[in-house]
Amino acid sequence: MYPLLITLLGLIIFQTLDNFTVDLDQYFVSVGALAGAVVIVTEFFKKLTFIGNSPSWVKQILSWVISIAGSFAGSYFDLGVFADLNTTYIIIYGFATGLIANGIFDFALVQAFLNLFHKK
Repeated sequence: MYPLLITLLGLIIFQTLDNFTVDLDQYFVSVGALAGAVVIVTEFFKKLTFIGNSPSWVKQILSWVISIAGSFAGSYFDLGVFADLNTTYIIIYGFATGLIANGIFDFALVQAFLNLFHKK
């Protein structure tokens, strides 16, 4: 019974993998969306390197670095809200992404913070 179930699941998974694509633009639609991607990438790096056993402040610094680097990548490739931003706004948006990714602030509070610096 189990071999039949595993075979059927494998066929379903491999059938859908033929058309598998990743749309990176979906992670740069908003600051909150990038924060979700930052959490995933940070966890990947924690498992891949020695940082997994480090103190929590080291993990938070890694998350800040990844969020600011993600903001620069979004600006470089003109993706989502990061398209056409100057360096100051990229750093501010990366900082806001780090606040959400580290769980320090929620999205509504960070959005109000970003509206203070919003281009008029």
